[in-house]
Amino acid sequence: QAIIADVNKNGTTVFSTQANRPQIAAGETTGDSGTPDVTALAEGDKLTIDIDQVGSGTAGADLTVEVVCSQLVVFS
Repeated sequence: QAIIADVNKNGTTVFSTQANRPQIAAGETTGDSGTPDVTALAEGDKLTIDIDQVGSGTAGADLTVEVVCSQLVVFS
């Protein structure tokens, strides 16, 4: 099975559509996500990552989750 991660803003998932969560298919080394449902950030917001499913078979190691913003965020 795939490894599935979740990105949370202030403790609440940004993926209301759970099928869009980032995942890496079994036997692969990279993965992707669909578009998050929550995209607005404000100063002081905290992003955290949860691993919702670890997959099956041989456990992975050295997982990196990258959050990429497509718009410049400026706090004044």
